[in-house]
Amino acid sequence: IPTFIRTLPDWLFSASSAGDLFSLCALCPLYIISLAYVSAIRFNIFISYSSKDIEDIMPVNILLKSIQDTDVFIADESLAPGTEISNELINKISKTDIFIVFFSTNSAKSNYVQQEIGVARANNKLIIPIVLDGTKPTGMLTGINYLDLSNQQKYQAEIGRLYNFINSNIQQKKQNQLILVLGLLGLGYLMLNNSNSKKLMEQR
Repeated sequence: IPTFIRTLPDWLFSASSAGDLFSLCALCPLYIISLAYVSAIRFNIFISYSSKDIEDIMPVNILLKSIQDTDVFIADESLAPGTEISNELINKISKTDIFIVFFSTNSAKSNYVQQEIGVARANNKLIIPIVLDGTKPTGMLTGINYLDLSNQQKYQAEIGRLYNFINSNIQQKKQNQLILVLGLLGLGYLMLNNSNSKKLMEQR
């Protein structure tokens, strides 16, 4: 039995009649396409920061980009010339999976950062504040658990927490999409099987 067949859900092995077998054959290619679709899913990360902190955030930016299946949006690198900035930022935030904001004295004074946080809150995005210089998150970030990179003794541990959290969320997103796709395939199987059974009954 080919390897991909062994990965098929149990309900695809319930073929007990010609109609069932036809349904199975019809759905196998769809299942393979579904697996390819799920494996190609990207995880979007939006980074909010003050341009004055660009050098401090780059190590984390590089780390996030190294994680498989992530698309990281950082304005200094991702905005194309001529782009209408406000509309593009709102669009990216609305589609992101996780919103990361680097909080510092500089970002606390940045109108762009405060507006981006507001858009993320309005869109019910998962927000991860990351403290750069000991300035604790305030305002719309009050009460949200944050990572602290200002303490060098905790730096590596905090980076590890971020890395593991992102990876966990990527796998959860893919799993949720796979469950949805398998549910639709299961419904398709039942509909095909029911239709083929009726045709066989009519032929008799």
